[in-house]
Amino acid sequence: MNVRNDGTTVRVRLRAGGRRLGSAVRRGAQPGPLTLDVPLNRRGRSALARRSRLRLSVRVTATPASGSPVSAVRRVTLRR
Repeated sequence: MNVRNDGTTVRVRLRAGGRRLGSAVRRGAQPGPLTLDVPLNRRGRSALARRSRLRLSVRVTATPASGSPVSAVRRVTLRR
């Protein structure tokens, strides 16, 4: 992700079947490229262990220090 404004809060949420399987937040991000590692929570690790793949929706929300939030959603598949 490429952050445009100084002091932006970036929030990433992993969901599958209406349940949250992981999340991460970076507050006060500087302008430029940003990489966030989003760990799976216990429910996410358990679901991935039961199946060989797990299909998730990843929602990334960027909220600048002054302004309205911008979101994007992508579908991804995790493989063990």
